[in-house]
Amino acid sequence: MESGSPEDWSNTNQDFGIYTKMLNKIALALVIIGGLNWGLVGLFDYNLVTAIFGDASTLTSVVYDLVGLSAVWVAFTSWKA
Repeated sequence: MESGSPEDWSNTNQDFGIYTKMLNKIALALVIIGGLNWGLVGLFDYNLVTAIFGDASTLTSVVYDLVGLSAVWVAFTSWKA
C-alpha cells in the first residue's frame, strides 16, 4: 500500500473523530462550568472565576474566552444532523 492511498485517509478520519469527541467533552464541561458560574452570580452575587483567578486578570479573561468559544462550538455541533 502506497502512502496517500484512500486507506490512509480513513485512518486519519478515525483519528480526527477521536479528537473531535474529546473536544466535544471539553467544550461541554466548560459550558457547564460557565453556566454554574453565572448561576452563582445571579443567585448569590458570587463570581467563582474571579474568586479563583482574580478580578480582571489575564487568566480570568482566558477562562471567559474559552467558555465563550466552547458555547459557540457546542451550539454549532448540536445542530448538525
